[in-house]
Amino acid sequence: MKFMTLKNIQIKYSLIILLLLPLTAFALNSDQHKIAELSADQAHYDRTHNITIYTGNIKFKQGTTKLEADKVIIYDNPKATKSKNKVAKIVAFGNRAYYSTLPDGKNDLLHARANMIEYFPHTGIAILKGDGEITQQGNELNGPYIVYNLHKQTISVTPAKKDKIKIILQP
Repeated sequence: MKFMTLKNIQIKYSLIILLLLPLTAFALNSDQHKIAELSADQAHYDRTHNITIYTGNIKFKQGTTKLEADKVIIYDNPKATKSKNKVAKIVAFGNRAYYSTLPDGKNDLLHARANMIEYFPHTGIAILKGDGEITQQGNELNGPYIVYNLHKQTISVTPAKKDKIKIILQP
């Protein structure tokens, strides 16, 4: 029988906190004080390069905010003095990585899907690359490159060459 020492328990919980905390940057203000849950097949923390990598069937939930992906890389900002600015960038990959949240002050979930979703917490900008789609209240916006500013609630879409963006608006 193996006994856990207090030091081993502290190390174990410190690693869990190091691996889970960065993903809370994906949550909106109203969700950031709620319990965060994460599951993945593997997790790797590289302190030298300031990155955390999750792989395999990643599911993250905090309040109304959800993220599902095949791989997530979190880039820490080693120069950050506040824990709020600790995460520089989060990149989610997948065969259509998925993000959803209930934006502050809204009643309907926002859904985002793309082959790659980059999120910059300090600016509130999410970039959807490759088969991007944002839906809310039945309205739909599709394009290969979508920039969504969560703070300003603005969206820019760039079509692929010879293509057009697709927008569906409900009456």
